[in-house]
Order: sequence, then C-alpha cells, then structure tokens
Amino acid sequence: MNLGYFYYKGMYKSLSDEELSDLISGNDELIKKVNEKKEKVFKSHIKTLNQETETFTDDLQLSGYKLIEFVLSTKEPGFLIGTGYHHEIPKLKEQFINGFEFDYTTGLPKIPGSSIKGAIRDMFPLSDEEIDNKLKKLNEDEKFVVKELNEGRKEEIVTLLKNLFNKEYSLDDVLNLRDKIFNNSDIFLDAEIMDSKDIFKEEFFTPHKSKFENPVPLKFLTIRGGVKFRFRFLLLEDLDVFLSTNERAQLYKQAILLNGLGAKTNLNFGRFDEVKIKGSNN
Repeated sequence: MNLGYFYYKGMYKSLSDEELSDLISGNDELIKKVNEKKEKVFKSHIKTLNQETETFTDDLQLSGYKLIEFVLSTKEPGFLIGTGYHHEIPKLKEQFINGFEFDYTTGLPKIPGSSIKGAIRDMFPLSDEEIDNKLKKLNEDEKFVVKELNEGRKEEIVTLLKNLFNKEYSLDDVLNLRDKIFNNSDIFLDAEIMDSKDIFKEEFFTPHKSKFENPVPLKFLTIRGGVKFRFRFLLLEDLDVFLSTNERAQLYKQAILLNGLGAKTNLNFGRFDEVKIKGSNN
C-alpha cells in the first residue's frame, strides 16, 4: 500500500457521495449521523498506517561527490512534517486534521532535503551588509529582533565549530563556508525512514480560543519517538573551504541535533538522538 495515497485519499473512500454531501450541507442532524457511522472506521486508521509501513532504500553516487550518511532517531513527543498540507473534511470527527509529508513514489514518510538544507542554512548568520539591506524594510521593533537573532547565530555557529573541531574560526570564515556550501555545492537528499513497524501515533493539541470556553482537542498524525531516519548528503569533494566532507557532515548532524526539524520544535517535536552505525565513523 502507498501510505501517502491512503492518508490523503484512501481513508476517505469509505464515505459515499451522499455522506460527503451531508457533511458539507450544514445540517447538524445529518452531520451527526455521518460521524456516528464513521467513528470506528476513523479510529482504526492509525492501526492501518502502522501495519502497512514498509522500508525502502537505494544507493546513489555522483562523480566528484562523496555520499555520506548518518542515522538519527526521533525523540518523544514525536515528529511532525508537512503539517501545512490540507487534510481535513469540515465537521468530520475522529479524522487527522494535519497534512503529512510522504514520498510520492514509495508512499513512505520522508524529510525533504530542502527542509534539511533550510534548517541548517538557518544556523548561519547574515553579513553586516545583508543585515543592513534587510533592516531597511523593517520598523524599529523588528530591527531589534533581527539584530539580536543574527548576533545569536554568530555566537552559536562559531561556538559549535570550536567545540567540534577544537579551533577558532572568524566570522569571515563562517560566511565563506556558508556561501560555498549553499551555492549549489553540497546536495541535501531526502531523509528516508528506516523502521517498518508501529511508527505512527496519535497526538492531540488543544488550542484555547477563549478562557471562557472549553478547548476542542485536535487530532494530529505524528511519528512516534524512537523511529530511525537515514540522513544522506552528496558532498562536493573539492569544495574550497576549511572543512572536509566528513567534517561538514559532522556539522550538519550537530545542527539537526541542536535545532531539530519539522513543525512545533518549540514544543519539543522534531528532536533527534544519534544512532551509531556499525563500521561508520560518523
């Protein structure tokens, strides 16, 4: 089974055209009848998703590049990716309301390489010139926040590099590294899931619209803690920077471990633990 197809289309196929019309009719009595009929069906979907998960692996090499990989496992409370995709039929109870990121071909959950690249790129600061250009369009409060965030990034990346490689690097070194890495040099591949059993779980969020009203729990599909992902990178071997391919991979790994990936990292979703691979130095 293609899990992505099932999550976005298959799980709704048990709804007849008549039931779909009832759901969008606005008639509370009809909506109640549909929800009562489908409640058990929708409660079983997490079981179906977990039963049908399969692993998928491949090998990739490219001339002039070195393929480096490492494995990280999700931490509780879990991992969310692709929440911005639409996945909801109004007024249908017991459904997952969040979108999720599935590989189009295999149907398995994935972490897009673009998301990994963006998260690592976000660790690097802007130059003084770049900051000045950005500040021109902002008000005073926004300018203060942007400046403070950028100063924090400077300190964080310099400290991280020192801790990893026991050497001091200047801001110019850091900016040169940033430009060389992200200027169509290193290739950030999608991270693929390695586990094939019980990877999904339900999570509930209860936004409080008003302190005078009871919150309505919202059901989210998440990947549970302890699920392994293989992160892969094609790193340019002759890139003219002070870090080797192996050292850049170490930097990328630490960036992910420090800052996390995906949605709701401020609530500790999207955090990872390192997993040692036999025969690997990474």
